[in-house]
Amino acid sequence: MIGWIRLPREITFGYGCRNYLAEMDMNRVAVICGGATTTKLAEEMILPILKGSGKEVELMGGVLPNPPIRQVIEFKEKLLNFEPNWILGFGGGSAIDMAKSAWVFYEHPELPVAEKVKEWGTGPIKTLPPIRRKARLVAIETTSGSGSAVTRGSVITDEQEKKKYPVRSFDIVPDVAIYDPEACLAMPPSITANTGMDALTHAVEAYVSTQKNAPCEWLALMAIQYVFEYLPRCYANPDDRQAREKMHAANMMAAMAFTNASLGITHALAHPLGGHYSTPHGLGNAVMLPYVIDFNMLAAEAKYADIARMLDLDGTRDADLAAELVYEILRLSSLVGITGLEDALGDNLDDFRKNIDTIAKDAFADPNVATNPRKVWSPAETKRIYQNALEKHLVHC
Repeated sequence: MIGWIRLPREITFGYGCRNYLAEMDMNRVAVICGGATTTKLAEEMILPILKGSGKEVELMGGVLPNPPIRQVIEFKEKLLNFEPNWILGFGGGSAIDMAKSAWVFYEHPELPVAEKVKEWGTGPIKTLPPIRRKARLVAIETTSGSGSAVTRGSVITDEQEKKKYPVRSFDIVPDVAIYDPEACLAMPPSITANTGMDALTHAVEAYVSTQKNAPCEWLALMAIQYVFEYLPRCYANPDDRQAREKMHAANMMAAMAFTNASLGITHALAHPLGGHYSTPHGLGNAVMLPYVIDFNMLAAEAKYADIARMLDLDGTRDADLAAELVYEILRLSSLVGITGLEDALGDNLDDFRKNIDTIAKDAFADPNVATNPRKVWSPAETKRIYQNALEKHLVHC
C-alpha cells in the first residue's frame, strides 16, 4: 500500500519556541484568535514578539466555538481590509480552523463562502483553488487536543442546518506550526480534560483507520501512551510544566497521525453533537469513543489489543485486551471529570432523544465514516451507537 506523510514545512516545539516568530520573514501579520481570554493571552505572549521585531500587526479576536459560516465571511473581510502577508491562528481548534478557512477566501474573495464550505466539507479530501499568493499561515495552539496546527482540516458550522462541515484539504495545512506549552498553562481543568480526550481519540482512530500506515501508527501509539500518563497530571495540577509539555507533544503527534491516516466514526458521531447542541468537540469524542471501539471490535479487535499491550493492560486474548482498553478509557474519562453522553448533553437530553434519527443521519453522512475500520451500512447503526452510549451498554465487552 502506498502511504504518505504531509506536514507543515516547519514545526517548532518546547517552552519559549514562540520566539521563533521574531525570526520569521513577515511584514504584516493578522492574528486570529478566540474570545477575551485567548485575546488577552495573545496580547501578552504574541504581540510583543511580533511588534518588537518590527512587524505590523492587527489582532482579530472573537472567533466563536464551533465557528459558523457567517464568521468566515466576517474574518475574510477583515483580512481583505488589512492585507496581511502572514496569518497567525492563535488558540484552540476553532481559532485555527477559522484562520484556515478565512485565509482561503481572502485569497479568493470572489468565491461564495457558504456554497464552497458545504461543497468542500462533504465527501473525500479536496484540492482547493491555489492559495499562498497573498499570504502564508502560521498556527500556535493554546490547547492540547485539536492538533489543528499540523492538520489538513477546518471544521465550520452551518447554524441554520445545525450541521458541521469538516473541510479537508492538504492545501490548508499551516506553513509553520509552533507548539509552545507555555500557551497552555492557563487552560482550566475542563478544557484540559476535553482537549486531552480529543487528542486520545485522534490517536486511537488513526491507529485503526483503513488509511493508516506505519509512521502514523508509531505516532499514534506514542501519543496514546503520553495521554494516559500525563493527562491526569495536567488535570489535577495545571501548573505541572512537564505534564503540560508531554500533553502538547501528544496533541502534536496524534494530529500528525490522523491528518495522514484519517479518522473514524467517533468523530462522525461527535460532529452532530457540536452542530446541534454546541457540545465541545473533545467532550463529544470522549463520551462516544468507548462505544465506537465496542462497535468496531468485529473489525479491529487485534489493533485495539495492540494498544492495550502497549499500555500494559491485563489479558492474553485479543478480545479480553480490547475490552480492557474500553474500560481503561472509561476510567481515564472519570479521572478527568467526564461521565458520559447523558451528562454531556445536559439540558439538551430530551431534544436529543426526540431528534436522534436526524442526528444519526448527520453522523452517517460525515466523511469520516469512510475510513472507519468497520463498515457502517446505515443511520440505524449510528443511532444504535448513540443509544448504547446513553444507556452505557457495551455489547462486546
